[in-house]
Order: sequence, then C-alpha cells, then structure tokens
Amino acid sequence: MFDEIDLQYLFEATEPSVLRSEALDLFDRCLTENDSALMIAFIERQIAQEPPPLQLLRAMDEDLQQRMHALRAHRFDLRCDVVKAFAESTQVDITPLMPLSDIGQYHLLETVSVIGYVQERTTYADDSLLVDLLQSSIETITHLQRDIQLATEIHRVVSDWLEALSTTVGRRYWSDAVTFNAIIH
Repeated sequence: MFDEIDLQYLFEATEPSVLRSEALDLFDRCLTENDSALMIAFIERQIAQEPPPLQLLRAMDEDLQQRMHALRAHRFDLRCDVVKAFAESTQVDITPLMPLSDIGQYHLLETVSVIGYVQERTTYADDSLLVDLLQSSIETITHLQRDIQLATEIHRVVSDWLEALSTTVGRRYWSDAVTFNAIIH
C-alpha cells in the first residue's frame, strides 16, 4: 500500500516538471518549424484541465521570458560584433545605419547600403571578409527576429491565459469565501 502511495506522490510531484520540459521542447520545435500551432495546442490542453495548472503557466511564462531575453541578447551581440569589425577594419562607425533604438529593424539592412556608406567615408577596398560577415549577420538576425516574433506571440498567449485564469480562480475563491463568511455570521 505504501508503495502505491509513494508512486502516486512521485508521479504528482514530477508531472509539472515533465510538462514544463515538454513545453520547452515544443517551444524549440515551434521555433524550428516557424509555427506556433503545437505550442498553442499544448496550452489549450493545459487550460482545459480542472483546476487549470496555474503553476505550470507561471513557469512557462518565466521560461518564455528568459528565452526571449536570450534571443534579444544574441541579436544585440551580433550587431555589436559587426559594428566593431567595421570600426576596426575601416575606421568607420556604422552605428548610424543600425542604431540600438532600431535594432528590431536590423534584419532589413542591405549589405549594399552599408558598403556604400563606408565607401563614402573612407578609401575602403571591398573586403570580402567584412561583406561575408555582414551578410551572415543579417541572415542570422533575420532568423532571430522571426524567432523573437514567434516567441512574443506564444508568450502573449501564455500570459493572457495566466492572467485570465488567475482572475477567474481568484474570483471563485473570493466568492466562496464570502459565501462561507456569510454562513458563519
């Protein structure tokens, strides 16, 4: 009998961590496939439970925020690497072409415009290594931007459901408490 209770407790204790891990795996798969459908379906299955797993949704919310932060940090680092490489190789500051305030638009930058900008300011000989670096960073940042947008969409769904369910559960318990207090008094 104790073995059955221990196994049930163990299953209940590990289930949230298993679901959280499954959610992160699905999130990574969504990024790979550029489609949020799998994650949305997972969220819908979770919120359909009674009671809804608010702790899991909170953990997912935090995990998604961390992943979005990591994606944004990677985008920032790539931008900094390109700016630094151009500054060191050509002594031209290209930050006016890609200011931090517009980092979300970096993926729209055209290699030709950057090279033209540099050539206007120095006697720049076409350095294929710099051009390759710039093109590679733009391609990478294009993928990162897509991932950031998808992660933001999924995070918005999780946080909206978390807020709605937390409010609903809070109202339900508040309503039950008011009814219970009315009976006592």
